[in-house]
Amino acid sequence: MRTTNKLSACFVLVMVGMLGTACGTAAAPAAAPAAEAVVATTAPAATDAPAPTAAPVATEKALIIVKIAIGDPGGEANSLDPINQPSGENSIMVNQVYNRLLDKDSDFQVSPELAESYTKNATATEWTFVLRQGVKFHDGHELTCKDVVWTYKRLLDPAAKSEALGTLSFLDSAGISCGADNYSVVFKTPKPAPDLPAMMTIKNTFIVPDGATEADLKLKGNGTGPFIAENFQPKQTPHVFVKNQNYWEKGLPKADRLEFYTITEATSAAAALQSGQVDLLQQIDFPLIE
Repeated sequence: MRTTNKLSACFVLVMVGMLGTACGTAAAPAAAPAAEAVVATTAPAATDAPAPTAAPVATEKALIIVKIAIGDPGGEANSLDPINQPSGENSIMVNQVYNRLLDKDSDFQVSPELAESYTKNATATEWTFVLRQGVKFHDGHELTCKDVVWTYKRLLDPAAKSEALGTLSFLDSAGISCGADNYSVVFKTPKPAPDLPAMMTIKNTFIVPDGATEADLKLKGNGTGPFIAENFQPKQTPHVFVKNQNYWEKGLPKADRLEFYTITEATSAAAALQSGQVDLLQQIDFPLIE
């Protein structure tokens, strides 16, 4: 079984600015690991921390709400378009909304995600990926090869100015096409590409809908991921993501709602965690840990 990089059990793994499927309760804060730091744009006041959530009425089913403090805000550059991710905050939020063809598990081994299997020819110049069937985007349409082809052709289009263009330059846009049916995708490369599966796990290769543009995705996002953005604005916090009720991974996500707050001052962030104002920290100064 694939071990997801996303928040999947009742703890967080934040690595290289990435965070995903979550589990936790508003009343039970969890320990928080460190993440890669980026330069913060504006340092908000410590009062950006939310108030502790009141205990739910015993007769009602309590929602699982996870409150996360972000220490490296992206400011106005924040976007839900995965083609460019200028900050750790940006990457964390994109991870909630999308999936890739392939991911890396907790042992950093390539594992299937939206592609359930893949094969290559003897020279590693032709790869065929078989997609999971029945996976739905947040707008309700089913994932097909057309979405994958568009995603990769867009990443390789110089006009799109993707930060992934250099990394993926070994691919040929003309060699990416649908396969024998709507659930297979073929990648033909000019030279042998034995590392293609690993290269598909970089941060920009999240699958977007066929024809989607930056204008379509920047504020709304539209992926197959475990959470759906709610009234997203680049600088306005909290950034709220609600559970995707139609998520394709059975039993996930565990959380009903994620809330991301900006707290750039390390002492204030640690105090917010200790007091229960937030459940998790994106990063923490080690000297503050006793």
